[in-house]
Amino acid sequence: MVKAGLDAYGVDVSDDAIAHPCEGTDGRLRKWDISKGPPPFFGRNNGRGGVEDAGADLLTATDLLEHIFERDIDRVIDDMIRCVTPGGIMFFDVATVSPAEREFVHPDETTPVPYEYEVTAVSGHVIVRRHEWWVRKFEDHGCRIRWDVAHRFAQALAEEPTMRPVLSWGPRFIVACEVLR
Repeated sequence: MVKAGLDAYGVDVSDDAIAHPCEGTDGRLRKWDISKGPPPFFGRNNGRGGVEDAGADLLTATDLLEHIFERDIDRVIDDMIRCVTPGGIMFFDVATVSPAEREFVHPDETTPVPYEYEVTAVSGHVIVRRHEWWVRKFEDHGCRIRWDVAHRFAQALAEEPTMRPVLSWGPRFIVACEVLR
């Protein structure tokens, strides 16, 4: 995004992700847990969470939501929405299953993974649903799906050489959501 001329910053909860940044991030990554609210270093008050609440115009999350237990998805989506200004866009790239495949939802950290889902669980995916489920989930959180923007984002991902390995992982669902609240 910086290459495109945007004033972009990244946050991650993982020390490893911050210690091993992608090329071109040049000090634009910071450790932050969005469950604490929007990072105060975003620098603008969006009026939805107090004095420290700042918002971004764009949030992207690739290969993230499928690693969150279903019991926590609503809270995580709400946390992300709090990080975006009204009218801002959230992009998600989520692992999904095709209509012919069974969905996989792993309930918690202590339940053994069924044998037929070991490959999915080894990759850390604990919720793999059809794309329609995700559309309803985002709409239930007051977001408007922006297929026009999602299409442009998917096209840009396909043209970016560093993203080609990600796109080959299997069925992916790319969605853009406009934050309305």
